[in-house]
Amino acid sequence: MVLTIIEQELRAAKSEFGTSVNVPDSNSWVAPGVRVNGPIVRAPVVVTQAFDRTGAAAHQATSDLLEDWRPEVLIVCGIAAGLRRAEQHGEQRVLDGPVVGDVVVATYVHNAEYMKADGGQMHPRYLASAQPSSRLLNVHCRPLADPGDWMTEELVASRCDGSTAAVHFEELAGVDAVMGDPTNAHHQEIMAKFDKAAAADMESHGVAYAIESYDQGCHYRPRWLCIRSVSDEVAMGDDSNLLSAEAHEVRKQWREPAARTAAAFAHAVVKRLLAKPRRPVSGYAGAAAYRASVPGYSPPPFAPPINPVDSPERPVQGTTHAAGPASPPEVVVPEGDA
Repeated sequence: MVLTIIEQELRAAKSEFGTSVNVPDSNSWVAPGVRVNGPIVRAPVVVTQAFDRTGAAAHQATSDLLEDWRPEVLIVCGIAAGLRRAEQHGEQRVLDGPVVGDVVVATYVHNAEYMKADGGQMHPRYLASAQPSSRLLNVHCRPLADPGDWMTEELVASRCDGSTAAVHFEELAGVDAVMGDPTNAHHQEIMAKFDKAAAADMESHGVAYAIESYDQGCHYRPRWLCIRSVSDEVAMGDDSNLLSAEAHEVRKQWREPAARTAAAFAHAVVKRLLAKPRRPVSGYAGAAAYRASVPGYSPPPFAPPINPVDSPERPVQGTTHAAGPASPPEVVVPEGDA
């Protein structure tokens, strides 16, 4: 499942994944050909959008998605601020870190706003949170570090400077406000405290906490990834003078191209995830029985399990579903129709 936040991210994800059909009574979209009426909706990929920004809104959206859809993997996909720090190279100070259009795949998500003020200083505090899956990072994301493996000529041409994106695997700082002012003392303190963070957004820490707190027993353990593309850059203090332009001006130019870049990388990850067929699980009602249908991928056939059970009553991990009427007629959206 692909979770977006702002409209530009949603449009980019829907276009990239070809999810043009709205699931009734939801703000989620699937590809044409997926059955959208019935007691259960099965689809390899579902694109959706949180109702608002901030960690609180993302927490609520994630909780609802886990309850309603029970996705195997949740991918937060969109834009973020790149955190750049200056290093001394001879007589020059040079900014290091992700530039606009780069991709940052979060290896750890901090709730950077959770601190204690004491003795004139701020001290970080921590909540139990589900971190991005290390297995998904190592098996499905790191092999895509070369942009030549996933960036098309069309995508490169659509970017403001016609560049290719570098992929960074770094920590991410979750904040409560857009980091648009490089002189803001609070944001400068966050950059100093979380010195390994290469990007900042306002939602991922809410997603991490929601997944951690969603406890449905041993038969459902969702994993997640955070894939962001840099739409603007932030530097510390006087080093902000080294930036090429004001953050809000850069963000205006790069919001759409960065959203498309993040969606393209997320799509490449999803293709790798779905290259392995999901088997029905005997004894667990509603378990996944679909096979991926992704252009360019032809999963090998698999044998059905002994005594397969396929009931919509108890969906379990791997089933992408939505509740529906008890027994409505099935409706199949023809291929190619919106």
